[in-house]
Amino acid sequence: MIVSVSWAPLDHFECRPGTVVAQDKLLTPLLMLNAPYGGNASGTVHESATSSWSTTVHNGSAAALFVLRNWSVARSLRVLAAGPGTNAACPEFLATPGFYNEYLSIDLLPANSTSDGAEPTALEYSGYGSVLFHNGFASGDGITMATCTWNGLGHGYLRTTSSHITVEVPFSWNGTTATAKSTLEYVANYSYEFPGGAGTWSIDDLNLGTNAPGGGYAFTFTPCP
Repeated sequence: MIVSVSWAPLDHFECRPGTVVAQDKLLTPLLMLNAPYGGNASGTVHESATSSWSTTVHNGSAAALFVLRNWSVARSLRVLAAGPGTNAACPEFLATPGFYNEYLSIDLLPANSTSDGAEPTALEYSGYGSVLFHNGFASGDGITMATCTWNGLGHGYLRTTSSHITVEVPFSWNGTTATAKSTLEYVANYSYEFPGGAGTWSIDDLNLGTNAPGGGYAFTFTPCP
C-alpha cells in the first residue's frame, strides 16, 4: 500500500506596517478612462457592493475620478504569521490607504489627442498633490484595432474589466522624495467605440505584464494611408 501525504508549513512570512514615517492627504484615482481618437469610451467603477460611479470621454480625451484620500507610509516589517501561505518579499516601505472624501472629476488629456503617451502621472488640484498613477500608453502589448478596410461603415467595440489599480505614494525620507506602492482593489468595467474607416489604434492593455498598473486601455492612433 502506498500512502500519499501532502505537507504545508504551519507558518509563513507576511509584510506588515511598522513605524509610521509619513502621513498625507493626496488625490487618488478611483477610475481613469481614455477615449480612442475619433471614438468614445465609458467606464464604471464599483466602489462597493452598493455604490458605483460612471463616466464617459470622447475623441482622444482622458479623464479620471479622484478622491481626497488619507495615506500613511510606514517601515515594512516581515513577520511570522500562523498557517500555510506564501512567504512574502517585503519592500522597504508600505503605503496604507485610509479614509477618503471629496470626489473630483479631473481631465487628464484634451480632445483630439492621438496618443495617450503624454498623459500625466501626477497632478496638483485645489492645493492638493496626488499619488503617482499610470494610465498612459507605454507599449502596444494589447490587441490592435484596425478599421481602414471598413470603408467608413460601422463601428468597432472592445470591452475589458480590471480588479485593481496600483499607485505610488510620494513622501519625504532622509531629505529626499521616495515612493511606496499600494494596490487599490476596485472592480471596474470599460467599453470602447472605434469609428470605421479611420485608422489603426495600438492598444496598451494596462492589465498585462508583471508590473502592469491595472485599469483599462490606452491608445496610440495612426490614420489610414
